[in-house]
Amino acid sequence: MNRLGNWVLAALILGRFSTGMAAITWYVNGLTGLDSNYCRSATAPCRTIGEAISRAVSGDSVRVAAGTYAEHLTIGISLELIGASASTTIIEVRGRTE
Repeated sequence: MNRLGNWVLAALILGRFSTGMAAITWYVNGLTGLDSNYCRSATAPCRTIGEAISRAVSGDSVRVAAGTYAEHLTIGISLELIGASASTTIIEVRGRTE
């Protein structure tokens, strides 16, 4: 590769890192999902919210399908949880530990 090609390649790489990575949406479906799935599409969702959160980084979102989820969740990053609706996506809280 010539010098111009090297500079263009370097500029593309630096541009990718300087603008940051795009936020990712992770998908959860307690009925059809598997935690071994890719989890980045509605057709291959995670089964649990906790698994999706464990894959997420700050700024990502987790889209949760309708259902009742009884999980102990710890969220240590800034992310958005999006349910199907307030009446159809239910996260049961069974107690609080500190």
